[in-house]
Amino acid sequence: MPENVSTQNLVANGDFEASGGEFGAANWWPWAYEEPRPTDGTPNYAYRPNWNVESLSKGAAARFMLSGDRALRIINNWDPWHSGVVQGVDAPA
Repeated sequence: MPENVSTQNLVANGDFEASGGEFGAANWWPWAYEEPRPTDGTPNYAYRPNWNVESLSKGAAARFMLSGDRALRIINNWDPWHSGVVQGVDAPA
């Protein structure tokens, strides 16, 4: 790695341990692409999912945790969804 490149993590709450906001994890914003269900019965649609934080201390499965006690969960039962979370960071030039 070049000497002038910082190895500092610029992502706030990268491990999702800090909860907050209506979508679960502090410093993260949800995004979702929604597409209406077609009338022809094909699965070419997308509904808005739900975002929340799961924790080991409240019974979440350990295999879904990268580290620590919490993980961000995005879920929509039975329907397809296209979604995630995003965070903007200031990166040095």
